Amino acid sequence: MINQERPETHEIEMEDTPEQRAAFHISIFGTGGEKTPEDQAAVQHAEQLARDVVGRGFSIATGGFDVGVMKAATRAAVEEGKKRGRTEAVAKGFTVEGIELLPAPGAEIVKSKTLIERFGHLIDESQAYVVLGGRFGTIGEMIAAIDAELVRMMPKEKPKPRPIIIVDSTGEHLDTLLATLEKDPRMREAEVLRYTYYFAGVKGWDEYTGRIIELYYKQSLGKTLSEDERALLEKANLKTRYDVYAK
Repeated sequence: MINQERPETHEIEMEDTPEQRAAFHISIFGTGGEKTPEDQAAVQHAEQLARDVVGRGFSIATGGFDVGVMKAATRAAVEEGKKRGRTEAVAKGFTVEGIELLPAPGAEIVKSKTLIERFGHLIDESQAYVVLGGRFGTIGEMIAAIDAELVRMMPKEKPKPRPIIIVDSTGEHLDTLLATLEKDPRMREAEVLRYTYYFAGVKGWDEYTGRIIELYYKQSLGKTLSEDERALLEKANLKTRYDVYAK
């Protein structure tokens, strides 16, 4: 008699190579402005983050326009890639046909026919998301990224989660998220909150952000996190912090 039970499966652990790291893209969303103190802080954060990400061997993706966070992140990434002798394109810019606002020579440019298609590329071709400041448009992208992960994790065989890291000195993004959670009991229980993180953009945000990205990359290779690494992610995620706020 044939045994029809499914065999026990074991996740294959992949090797950490420069090629694997280069294929790990971090989407950077953020403000298109550069005039207010909040915008300037976000632009500085974008430059700092892009250099750190490329320095770790990863790559970035942006909306592909020559403004604000997109410009700062792309140019800093390209400069850091050249400095470190990386020969592949370390920055990918997703722009829209007819809008010739390209962020930096050396970035790989992918044009879409519509803004929706452009955003779909940013969501589907990245393994982590970082939100830096911004207002209406960025808030929409932040909510869409969270919703995309919510849908992505619905199947029984769940893929590896992708972190959503929010860095915002104004607190407006956190207010928006908490107001949404207050009105949506289902969302308060969603697993996606366990890999959504919020930092106010003050001292230490960059260290935490880099560490979080490294740990999710480690998981993407099929590697097991240590107890201390799991504790770090659990302590910093929005689900844990929201439960604290809600008390």
